[in-house]
Amino acid sequence: FVPARGAKVPRYDGFFLRCQSWDAPSEGKSAFALEAEDMAVLLRDSSHRTLAMVDEFGKGTSSRDGASVAGALLEALARRRVRGVFATHLHELFDLPLDLH
Repeated sequence: FVPARGAKVPRYDGFFLRCQSWDAPSEGKSAFALEAEDMAVLLRDSSHRTLAMVDEFGKGTSSRDGASVAGALLEALARRRVRGVFATHLHELFDLPLDLH
């Protein structure tokens, strides 16, 4: 239901949701390792018809490193024309010379 007279809603072939994670010591993986694995899946499986929602990527590492990796991820997603929402506390991300076009 859309509470409007009309709407154009794009069709997506995939939906990706990435939320906060914790360490998985039983698997020998840090929170950042788990985040990186999830982002690898997103990059492998996404297309211009994917809707991605990523919350706090890079929280499992230092803010400088997290911002750098998050910036690279955003550039890769932009090249693929993936649509979505990317929520972050990494303010350093906004100082990076990213190519998002």
